[in-house]
Amino acid sequence: MAAYASYTAAPTGGVVPESNVQIRFAASSEDLLHSINHPNNAANLAALKAWTAIAQNNVYNWQYVVHYNNNGVVPSMFYYGEEFATMMTNGVNGWFAEQEECSNVDFWDMKFWLISKLMEKPVTGDEYAALMDEFIYGYYGNAAGKHIRDYLYYMHGKAEATNVSQSFGAHIIGAEWLTVSDIIAGNDYFEQAFAAAGDDATLLRRLRAARSGLDRVIVENYPRWESEAKSAGMTLPFTKREVGERIHQTMTEQVKF
Repeated sequence: MAAYASYTAAPTGGVVPESNVQIRFAASSEDLLHSINHPNNAANLAALKAWTAIAQNNVYNWQYVVHYNNNGVVPSMFYYGEEFATMMTNGVNGWFAEQEECSNVDFWDMKFWLISKLMEKPVTGDEYAALMDEFIYGYYGNAAGKHIRDYLYYMHGKAEATNVSQSFGAHIIGAEWLTVSDIIAGNDYFEQAFAAAGDDATLLRRLRAARSGLDRVIVENYPRWESEAKSAGMTLPFTKREVGERIHQTMTEQVKF
């Protein structure tokens, strides 16, 4: 049975599911920009606990990794280890990750790999951070990987500093929680990563895919970045056309691989 949308609340008054009924908990209102333990997700966590209290060991979590809009910057990979641990602590014994749209989800490759690894062996804290590093340096190379890691931790810090809630159906590409300074910083990290990758065609393709989330945010909100930059006396290090052409190239080659 799906506990979904308007039906995430568990029944009360002594009503309990039969032992052969599996509950698929799918919190469609979950804030995916923050962890399940963030105040923005308090209601969803309370609903989950209510279900596991009456259907212990027969509750599966339906995790939304995908966003049903063009993805921008979504550093949600930082919370997966914590998410798994919280689910297990509260009696959830199964996990399904919805993650289609491989060419349109920010850092899809990394998120897919991390969730797969967690399904094999759940880890948290330093172990999870090491798992993230294993992917970053293994997939983007040691030289370029350093800059990708810096970029991800930078954006993670920005997400932690905001209370903006981001559900899977919201207009995430708007990136209200970022400023033009953040966009320029993100662009700089990628420029350094590309320079470090040299002429390695495989790494360059992977980096272009990784950059596409930031590029979509740049193009979608270009008038805003122009206005903020002008007010701050800054110069944008890119044009809308240039970034748009990068997105087109990336999407075209993603179809081939």
